[in-house]
Amino acid sequence: MKFLAIIPARAGSVGLKNKNFRKLGDKPLIEYTISAAKKSKYLDRFLVSTNDKKIINYCKKKKVNFIIRPKKLCTGYSRTIDAINHSLNILKKEGYIPDFIVILQPTSPFRNSKHIDKAIKLFKNNLNADSLMSCQTIPHKFNPNSIYSLKERFFLKKIVKSRENIFIRQKKKKFLARNGAAIYITKFKHINKFIFGKKILGFEMDEISSIDIDNLYDFRFAEFILKCRQNL
Repeated sequence: MKFLAIIPARAGSVGLKNKNFRKLGDKPLIEYTISAAKKSKYLDRFLVSTNDKKIINYCKKKKVNFIIRPKKLCTGYSRTIDAINHSLNILKKEGYIPDFIVILQPTSPFRNSKHIDKAIKLFKNNLNADSLMSCQTIPHKFNPNSIYSLKERFFLKKIVKSRENIFIRQKKKKFLARNGAAIYITKFKHINKFIFGKKILGFEMDEISSIDIDNLYDFRFAEFILKCRQNL
């Protein structure tokens, strides 16, 4: 079984300028994901899909495979799935067709090779699944049992209908949410339709490993975590 990882990293991020190549600690943000992919035991191959000249030059320097995206797949409204299929079509012409596609966003610096391999192993043990999504437990204060909507101006309406209000954390039902696309795995036969869908495996990750950098606040928090780890 061949697992191909694709790291989608276009230029022109809006929330944080040049975030994929912004230095976190002593290396560019994307290097954390490249390093994790390199160390994976189960990945057959991996590549970067990009239009960013800095990332292209970095990949050349580090001898990392990359595919240059066309402009139409590099706008703020471009879909990741289209960039993935663009890369797959090029590989197909070269005679390479994987069985599974692993998508690793470069904005998750604390997702490592062990996470990738555990997710792949989970998929291998559940081949009746169509896709896998990494996720994390929703904090209890955001649990659906604690969420309200505005009914009319300042009046609140409970989202989850129940006869009793559940205030004790331990009594609340556990809910999971996507953790910023740290890891997606999709069967090749489905990748032209969806990245995650049909029968979805959930791969749970802890809160720190799930950090997804989207803005300056996220980046500063990641810097803080990195410093804490270095000082241990």
